[in-house]
Amino acid sequence: MSKKQKQCQGRDTYHRMNYLYQASKLMAGRNDFLSSYLGHQCRAIGKKSVLKMEPAVKRTICKRCSIFLKPGETADVEVEDTGRGVCVISCLRCGFQKRYHNDGNYSMWLDNPASVAESLNFASDSGASSSKGQQPPTVSRVNGHVAQNATRVHEKSPIVPKTGKEVAKEGFPVLSSCEEMQIDEEEAS
Repeated sequence: MSKKQKQCQGRDTYHRMNYLYQASKLMAGRNDFLSSYLGHQCRAIGKKSVLKMEPAVKRTICKRCSIFLKPGETADVEVEDTGRGVCVISCLRCGFQKRYHNDGNYSMWLDNPASVAESLNFASDSGASSSKGQQPPTVSRVNGHVAQNATRVHEKSPIVPKTGKEVAKEGFPVLSSCEEMQIDEEEAS
């Protein structure tokens, strides 16, 4: 007899937010207005249902115009002060700038395994995984903040790029928690 796993509250909302985020990412650079609209919808859904976005995902959306920040296409990434390691990310659509300090010794609280209070599994109601045989995503809960894919959630976590070139080369992190909703960029182009 198997134990019943706790269901994550807001599962459908997370799926919708994930889909809108990925669609915004796909449209960035092609149709900036649509990317901005989808990003705004993603943020609005999270606010309405009082669900927190993962900071790594939140940093990839412009706070002013809600466009997906893709280095080289919709955003400029510069290292302003090499001595102090200040990284400046500028939105090319609205001109909004965000500064992050680069401290190699800094480690986020949520990188610590002790920070995870509870792990939930997005299993379907029948207990089986999806029809494609994929595992459902895992969700962690830390002090009321929810992160998909058991990654970090923190309100004041700065982005820590090594250099501006590495950020431009690697790009920003992507949301990959709902595998069944992922969009292949090769197929879309």
